[in-house]
Amino acid sequence: MSKKRKETILVVDDAPGSLEIMADILSPDYDIMVAKSGGKALEIVRSFPGLDLILLDVVMPELDGYATCCLLKSDPRTRNIPIIFVSSQIEAFDVARGLEVGGVDYLTKPVNRLIVRARVKAHLALSLTTRMLTHELGVHQVELELQDKELRRAYKDLEESRASLPQRLILAQEKERSRISQEIHSDFGQSLLALKMFICMSASKLHEDNLQVKSAFEEAKKQLSHIIDKVRKLSHELAPPSLQYIGLVDTIRILTESSRCDKKLKIHFFHRNMNGVTFGTKDIIIFRIVQEAIHNIFKHSEATEAWIKVLCQNSVFSLEIRDNGKGFDPENLSKSRGLGLDLMKEQALLIQGDLSMKSQIGKGTTLNITFPIH
Repeated sequence: MSKKRKETILVVDDAPGSLEIMADILSPDYDIMVAKSGGKALEIVRSFPGLDLILLDVVMPELDGYATCCLLKSDPRTRNIPIIFVSSQIEAFDVARGLEVGGVDYLTKPVNRLIVRARVKAHLALSLTTRMLTHELGVHQVELELQDKELRRAYKDLEESRASLPQRLILAQEKERSRISQEIHSDFGQSLLALKMFICMSASKLHEDNLQVKSAFEEAKKQLSHIIDKVRKLSHELAPPSLQYIGLVDTIRILTESSRCDKKLKIHFFHRNMNGVTFGTKDIIIFRIVQEAIHNIFKHSEATEAWIKVLCQNSVFSLEIRDNGKGFDPENLSKSRGLGLDLMKEQALLIQGDLSMKSQIGKGTTLNITFPIH
């Protein structure tokens, strides 16, 4: 078992007799160092980092005890060493000043052996407890900082995951739309075409006098043609194949033309500087925004005219959709319109775009989207 280290005490006094008395009282239990001036005490303290306590006389030439204490407390390396003043000055003012400049206690001369030993022992124990608590606090502080860092990282990951969730849902939705569109077109649509061909072939084999049955076949062909058109339209709305073959501009033109079947709304489509512009996978998102905007105009605006403009300039794509409808107060969005706007905002984020909407009651609504083209 290792022997317990003795605490080291520095006694500072310009009177040799006082140094001897203190050394005699404390040396049985502690390692004693002595200094006969404040300047010498500073040299020892700064060169010996293992000091545990200082007994400091007040009245000394050149640098008195108060000034020496101030210098020790101003140095980060020595400020935590407990200092007990020892002086023949016993006025309350002197004691108060010693405590104010950083002393932990004040002993008066002539000293009492029992009191000196008791005070020194108490302050050494208090200093040790303070150091242990400070160390423990530092350890806990480091642990808390690590936990805080981990929590912040986890929160950031959660926020990023939460923020990207709507966009991931949109991408998953587009993938599922494409799959359903393909199934409708390849399976259901082909089955309907085969049924129509069978009806046509069956009708051609009927006797010309069988007018009632032929009429029924003709009506069935008519209904099937109508259903096939609706299926084709549904398939195209789910995943417009024209995007792949004729590009975004012409696909938007087809969308606006098909929307003109409602005679109450006239849609104007303009584009400029779009030759040779490619969007990669962003084209379906832009198309969905236009599709959703037209749907909102039909459903909410009561507009008679709408204008869609697409423009590419200085590597920036711009989309503007404007109507002459009743408009609305942006601060009081209805739930249904708010959801549509939120969806378009998430779609715009997918293409790193900026979306803004302006509307005024009685003066229509304008939707703007811009994003860089690399």
